[in-house]
Amino acid sequence: MKLYVACGVALCSTVAMADPMLGYGDLPPQPPAQAPHGVSLEAGPSVGRVEALQGDVMTTEGGHFATHVSVSHLFYIGGELDYSQFSGTGPAQLEMGTTKVPMQPNLGTDVPLAGHAMTIGGVVGARAFAGMFSGGVELGVGERNLQIHDVTASIGGGYWVTIYDARARFDVWATPRITIGAVADEELQDFHDTSIALVLGIHSLPYDAAR
Repeated sequence: MKLYVACGVALCSTVAMADPMLGYGDLPPQPPAQAPHGVSLEAGPSVGRVEALQGDVMTTEGGHFATHVSVSHLFYIGGELDYSQFSGTGPAQLEMGTTKVPMQPNLGTDVPLAGHAMTIGGVVGARAFAGMFSGGVELGVGERNLQIHDVTASIGGGYWVTIYDARARFDVWATPRITIGAVADEELQDFHDTSIALVLGIHSLPYDAAR
């Protein structure tokens, strides 16, 4: 009997040494927690230029609105809405439908034109921090609706066009949840459309949980 007891004590001691956590009521190790995904909203005024017709580039004034979601410490994705108005001079207009068509060849007499542009799109970006500053680059794709009309004749039309953008941004983190920044945009197809927006951002998590 003493031999059996001694063997039992030795076996228990060996198991305890192999797993020092056994017998102390601790839970098994848990998988690492996923990084939180910060959500942000930003809005602000913008100025730029847009090619309203072939060869006719006009100055724009409007607003920029966006929401972003962090997918990692470096990358984020989002959706954006830009709206702007423009005016200038150019050839007289037809009802354009879906194409950029002047009513007749420009014979040197331009008429006042006015209109607006609305762009809806998505964006993927990457950024880095340096103290209270952050900077980043973005690539975007979207659909833009341009409406333009002849001011004197009150005729015109509109069309949709797919756009591809490259952007650079710079932000100052006034607080861990509030940013003041600038976003510069360049259209990648013919490089005629550009804009810059000054934006105020509100963030759900401090620094979007990216630092």
